[in-house]
Amino acid sequence: MPLGTLTGGFLLVTAGLVYLGRRSGAVETSWVTFAALGLVLVGAVLVVGGWLGRPGGLTGIGVALTLFLVVATVVQVPLVGGLGRRDPRPLDISEVVGGYNLAGGTMVLDLTALSLDRRALEVTAGVAFGDLRVVLPPGTAVSVEARTGLGGVDLLGDRGSGMAVERTFTSGDFAVGVPRFVIRADVGVGHLTVEWAS
Repeated sequence: MPLGTLTGGFLLVTAGLVYLGRRSGAVETSWVTFAALGLVLVGAVLVVGGWLGRPGGLTGIGVALTLFLVVATVVQVPLVGGLGRRDPRPLDISEVVGGYNLAGGTMVLDLTALSLDRRALEVTAGVAFGDLRVVLPPGTAVSVEARTGLGGVDLLGDRGSGMAVERTFTSGDFAVGVPRFVIRADVGVGHLTVEWAS
């Protein structure tokens, strides 16, 4: 039997065991760790297969694992929240607890209708694959951290694009301003815009 078939089968069985272990809570190995170990195994089998002359099929497995690792490294946003379009417009502070997440699609988070008290309110939002737009109410003191793993950021006119793009902004009146927001926005692959409401 070719080494590629044996290695692929071993990786599939191990992936199934890791999945079951993670679901039951018995295993805490991340998928990134599993993929990295799988890539090391594929590389070792390729070397051995080169000597034996039967490494068939391993290149495709190695490429797939490499692509998975690249995406997992770039995308720091959890793959939760479903797919599609979301337009949250919270009215009360209790609605922003836990933040907003979307696995893929477009999210427009409009904070202009939110009634704030005198505390700083922390708001987190993330889109794994797609676009995120955060609309801030004018006259509000803000501190913003914006990041994309791969794509572009437009933080109140400060633009950047590429890999691991990060932008920060703190308004001059943040220390004394009321009301005030602390915004943490993250996009894995896509575009992130933070803007004042017009």
